[in-house]
Amino acid sequence: MEPERARAAAVAAHLLANPVLAGLTPLEKEEQALLLLRGRAAELAALLAGPTYLPGLPWDQARGLVLEELRRETDRELGPLLEGLVMRDGGFNFSQALQITPVSAERCREEMSALLGRLLETERTRAALSAPLAAAHRDLPGRYLEQCFEHREYVHFELTKVERLRLGPGESASLVRVALLLRTGVFLHAEPGRAGADPRFASEALARLRGELKSLPVAVLRSAVMSHLPFQGNPLLEASARLTAVFAAAARARRTEALRGALPPETSWWSVTRRNAVFHGFDGSMLEEMRGIASRNGW
Repeated sequence: MEPERARAAAVAAHLLANPVLAGLTPLEKEEQALLLLRGRAAELAALLAGPTYLPGLPWDQARGLVLEELRRETDRELGPLLEGLVMRDGGFNFSQALQITPVSAERCREEMSALLGRLLETERTRAALSAPLAAAHRDLPGRYLEQCFEHREYVHFELTKVERLRLGPGESASLVRVALLLRTGVFLHAEPGRAGADPRFASEALARLRGELKSLPVAVLRSAVMSHLPFQGNPLLEASARLTAVFAAAARARRTEALRGALPPETSWWSVTRRNAVFHGFDGSMLEEMRGIASRNGW
């Protein structure tokens, strides 16, 4: 490796090793490093131009090298993480309750892995994947749905009686985790700059994903795609899609520490978001149940 690239790799590694980023997923660390590169460009330009790093290189070239190495290092960490997540739910133990035709778990895992690999190819899809990936990695569905089924309140009713999923808590959590990982797939073919989602967009995106992920149950693809639609104006939106949306949003807003004297971080987020449910397009009753679970557990 040429000296400039080796030094750029050292800068990237230093950015990602910041103790403040401990506990974040590789994509979340990358996001924070990119914010630093953009927000403090003048300081970093002066630093990189010094004798220790990349002297003599124009800022744009130096920054480009650092970005390449930042992405390369992130991808090295992402590989085992994504493989583990795909394997965890890649048995598709929930598929028998969703469709008559059995699925090939091996083929499903291959298709999921291929899709995730494509999502990592562009800056736009990498950024969109960050939050749902974090939600699946931290297993927000598993933590919350186990208690939703135990208490048998609103979320349990919506999943089992309205959406009519014949699934237990573990299988329901698995379905939502898979939907989270597939959620960003809608952006592979979306028009750049398109804002928001509507039923037509969702229908077209679902058709495209079904064409690419032929082995996966249609129900889980639908949950992934429809999670982009707002609850308001779409009263028939499946509960699994609503859960996918709120868990992705919760992961994006995650706080590593609670403020002194404040509510625990997850309880605080659910409370604030519940009051603004219509603005965010979320199901307020679902947010209230999540707030209660977080509060009881001190999350």
